[in-house]
Amino acid sequence: MKEFDLIRWIAERTPAGDGVVTGIGDDCAVLDLPGDACIVVTTDMLLEGTHFRSGDSPEEIGYKAVAVSLSDVAAMGCRSLHAFLAVGLPEGFAPAFATRLLEGALRAARRFGVSLAGGDTTASSAGLCICSTLIGAPPSGRQPVLRSGAAVGEAVMVTGRLGGSLAGRHLRFVPRQDEALELVARCAVGAMIDLSDGLSSDARHLAAQSGVRLRLFEDRIPVSDEVAAGNPLQAALNDGEDFELLFTVSPGVAHELQRTGLAGTMVTVIGEVVAGAPGVILVGRGGDEAELAAGGYEHFAG
Repeated sequence: MKEFDLIRWIAERTPAGDGVVTGIGDDCAVLDLPGDACIVVTTDMLLEGTHFRSGDSPEEIGYKAVAVSLSDVAAMGCRSLHAFLAVGLPEGFAPAFATRLLEGALRAARRFGVSLAGGDTTASSAGLCICSTLIGAPPSGRQPVLRSGAAVGEAVMVTGRLGGSLAGRHLRFVPRQDEALELVARCAVGAMIDLSDGLSSDARHLAAQSGVRLRLFEDRIPVSDEVAAGNPLQAALNDGEDFELLFTVSPGVAHELQRTGLAGTMVTVIGEVVAGAPGVILVGRGGDEAELAAGGYEHFAG
């Protein structure tokens, strides 16, 4: 059973309770609060050997643990407010290691105005494990942006450049909270998702949730300078852990956003939303079209 098959299986057996506006299946859960307010909540687990290596610096690991959740909240068009961090420390860890890990986490939190409000610590016999939970909220008078709102005729855009996580970019990316907040202040956003598993995979998730087809153009996909030698396009499509934002807006708005950028970050029109069976089409430089298979990171092989 693959990761998203497992998620669907869990979702089918856990119906949303009262006050759950959006449950399993988006970047965050959306929960109702009294007075027509709402919050968003996300949880991310990072494991040694999967999300970082034992030789990576503790500061970068701690930073990433909070930053991945900041990216989820940004993908909802929301601001992160409070963080909770649970850490399983390997037996015999040095106190300096824990200090440096916390400093990295606090660096990410402080940069985006987030308070570390609690958490848990325990011993781990299987390497370092970190679980971050973030609570956020949309700007006043607005609702969270979901993966399910893309409409036929909209343009598909992406922040920044893609690829390079295999060269270490996954430990030092900048969550696009500022860009997301400027985006929702400037225009109506159809759908949005953060690129954690790779463009080829996450574009398919957005298409499936919205019930639309995406046409992406190979020659428009911006590739990071950190992509190692090899096939730059495949890196941009499949490396994963870019933590950029993929979103849809009207074509007129897209042109203006591409001209001005968002919060100092470039944004690029890479495709369009079309009618048809949910999925993603990649248009080659010569105009040939082919179904884009999900090639990003897969946690479960079966």
